[in-house]
Amino acid sequence: MTMSNFWNKALSLVVVAAMVMTLGVGITAFAQLPEITVYLDGERLTFDVPPQIINDRTMVPMRTIFEALGAFVEWFEMDREIVAMTADVEISLIVDDPVGVIWHRNSRTTEMVNLDVPPIIIDNRTLVPIRLVSEMMGASVEWDSETRTITIESSTSERPQIHGFLNRIEYGGNVAYIFGTMHAGRPEWFPLHPIAEEAMARSDVFAFEIDLNEEFDDNSWAELASFYFLPNGMQLSDVLPPEIWAGFRENFYSFTRIGWYYEDIAHFTPLAVESLIMYEVFEYMGVERALAVDDYINEFALANNRPVIGLTSSIEQTRLAMDIPLELQAYALAGFPDFDHMLLWFMQDDFAGIYASQDRDEILRALGDDLPEPTCCLAEYLNHIHLYVRCHIFADEIERLLRETIEPTTFFVAIGLAHIIGSNQGQVLYLLADKGFDVVPLWELEVED
Repeated sequence: MTMSNFWNKALSLVVVAAMVMTLGVGITAFAQLPEITVYLDGERLTFDVPPQIINDRTMVPMRTIFEALGAFVEWFEMDREIVAMTADVEISLIVDDPVGVIWHRNSRTTEMVNLDVPPIIIDNRTLVPIRLVSEMMGASVEWDSETRTITIESSTSERPQIHGFLNRIEYGGNVAYIFGTMHAGRPEWFPLHPIAEEAMARSDVFAFEIDLNEEFDDNSWAELASFYFLPNGMQLSDVLPPEIWAGFRENFYSFTRIGWYYEDIAHFTPLAVESLIMYEVFEYMGVERALAVDDYINEFALANNRPVIGLTSSIEQTRLAMDIPLELQAYALAGFPDFDHMLLWFMQDDFAGIYASQDRDEILRALGDDLPEPTCCLAEYLNHIHLYVRCHIFADEIERLLRETIEPTTFFVAIGLAHIIGSNQGQVLYLLADKGFDVVPLWELEVED
């Protein structure tokens, strides 16, 4: 080989090497970019349609991001509208519409928001701009361009301090702490406010609306069931207008995850169906029946070997709540065109969020205390049962415990918050004051301190 040929071949190798290097750089530059990852409060979110950048905005499936941020989500096919609801806001977005709407519950104001990229449908999923919707929900968003990572920190507040609007009544040597409870809950509510925990620790006997540990025989179960099922083999289709029945029937499948099936629900009373829908609302709002405030207090009593009693029997309570003429029950359920509208109506006020706020004014608003007297026959009937009859039963039994218990005893009485706060139409604390008891609002003293 001549030197000339050698250098020619060597030069060729150099050129090829340069080409390989160049090609390598090209491959690196044009290789598929790593997927976008999203972390919410330190946990990675997964999407059935991957996040993608459209016009410099990262778009993600709307249901996944909204539900991860704690919202209840509804999709209205006809209008191609997304509605996301929390205790604080209600957000409305429409596919291909560059303007979104936010309803702020606390300030009762509406805000119009311009979207650089409106919601879009890809692979049968509606994608929304992740930064915008997260910030609409009060979260903060960071983007790392090198790792293509989105980090979301949800808006967090201090752990709720549930004082239950605790009141104290003394009579002779007896004491009654009266606590406003909720029949569902969230893990961050516990332990309760120190004034409630201290009152529990001082109490000898725990009283609830019913005995939470009551055992039932077959006859009692049959009597309870009679309030939830229509008589004589009737079905909901026999008491509801056909179009209303059709609207609800389509959604009964959603109850299978809590153990109820169409064959059973078809025979439920309208009020029993409303009760099931409340379970749906609890689930969407991240509230668990298994974490009821009542159950937390009851478990404390059992763990400390304290007696538990009921202010009335389970059957009597159920009769008062559920034994309502079928015509009125059907009238109430027929007021909603379908299942989704009823869900949204219940969702308008996040009862759990409002309870957790322990804000008297907000609770009064949710209870409708600032509304005019009801004119609807059903509303009047229910007010009579829930705001008058049951409150009188509870107040009479608390009075009996205080006056007739011979040995000095401290009672911790936990009843639904609606029975001790709000209108004076039979409200328990007003009734006890009318009976001559000195009612001391311990929660007010604690808040002032």
